[in-house]
Amino acid sequence: SIDFSSHPAGADPVTMRAIQKAVALIELKFTPQNESH
Repeated sequence: SIDFSSHPAGADPVTMRAIQKAVALIELKFTPQNESH
């Protein structure tokens, strides 16, 4: 996974959440899963 603790965005909780959402979506895309929502 990616560590953002030293990244400037880590100081901004809103940006941090946006990054975490994006990372989660990327991980879902590249993780083989056959789930329908």
